[in-house]
Amino acid sequence: MPNIRYLGHSSYYIGSSKGSAIITDPYGKSIPYTFPLISADVVLQSHEHGDHNAGWRVNGNPVILKRTNDFTAEFEVNVDRTKELLAFKAFPSYHDKFIGKKKGPNTIFMWYMDGMKFCHLGDLGTVLTEREIEWIGDVDVLFCPVGGGTVLTSSDAVLVVNQLKAKIVFPMHYKTKMTEYISWLEEPVENFVEKIGKNNTEYLYALATQVDSYSLPATTSVKILENG
Repeated sequence: MPNIRYLGHSSYYIGSSKGSAIITDPYGKSIPYTFPLISADVVLQSHEHGDHNAGWRVNGNPVILKRTNDFTAEFEVNVDRTKELLAFKAFPSYHDKFIGKKKGPNTIFMWYMDGMKFCHLGDLGTVLTEREIEWIGDVDVLFCPVGGGTVLTSSDAVLVVNQLKAKIVFPMHYKTKMTEYISWLEEPVENFVEKIGKNNTEYLYALATQVDSYSLPATTSVKILENG
């Protein structure tokens, strides 16, 4: 079963059952969480803002996959130490509702691991187009920004979750007590929880959890891990 650990902001650690490790959108020191001393085989960077592109903070000499602008892209990473081949698709999208004219481009990454489809939306700023929904398809495990400001509002995040028929959702990029002073983080995760439904949400009160392809929920389940 894949292990999922929340590193704070939009950064997650995803480890396969074979031991391969992926880290998404590692943040720079402008974000006040403590980024752990942690290694990975692959780093996914959705765009080049400093709160998402600090691949230099990840140990293990990972392969860093960066954003794509106007085209879809495919990557294969052969992890020698685990003998696992990881395949990723990258889809162009926008960081805002103005076709990138305010905040620029964003890349959505999708990959399969242990029989499940994973998707990290990066700093997606608008609901998905029909073309993007067709590209991505239904998702088993979704990492979704929910905090408004420069990314999806809590209301739009619910729409995107429904667009992708996500089974498990890990929220990210939202305001916490540690980031109250950051103006472009507008909404706490509770706003998203109120809209998607408290009965669909589980506060895990832990840094990490596991997901299992054999016990995916029939309806959307939101899982909230501790920051840091």
